[in-house]
Amino acid sequence: MFSYEAEDESTHEPEDKYRIEFFNVLMDQALMSLNDRFEQLTNYQSNFGFLFNISHLRGCSDETLREHCMKLNMLLSVSMSDDSHHFETEPESDIEELNLFTELKSLAYVSPDNGTPLEVLRFIYDNRLHPPNVVFRN
Repeated sequence: MFSYEAEDESTHEPEDKYRIEFFNVLMDQALMSLNDRFEQLTNYQSNFGFLFNISHLRGCSDETLREHCMKLNMLLSVSMSDDSHHFETEPESDIEELNLFTELKSLAYVSPDNGTPLEVLRFIYDNRLHPPNVVFRN
């Protein structure tokens, strides 16, 4: 053993043993879990945050809204591979970014002020404003 090394001292005090073997381990796991969830929520906000309050899009520039729509389109696109020819096809998406842009721009001016996403969906449904990128299923 090197001079700077020392054997781990075992603690005989029940409180110290509880703190070291249980409490510190539990707190470490809880902090790691919270950090992971915070990162996920931050990522979610980054990708979908512009949809949380549709009425705020009234003050959004066309360029910024178009960028959000393009980012969402890329995020929700799926690349399909053709195994017989060993190449990837163009990514497929259920969203047409130009249509989404125009629908959100229009919806921002007719939707309730500071409405939650659920309230906006209810407004669309109640007023039969079914744009092509919005589908309702019972």
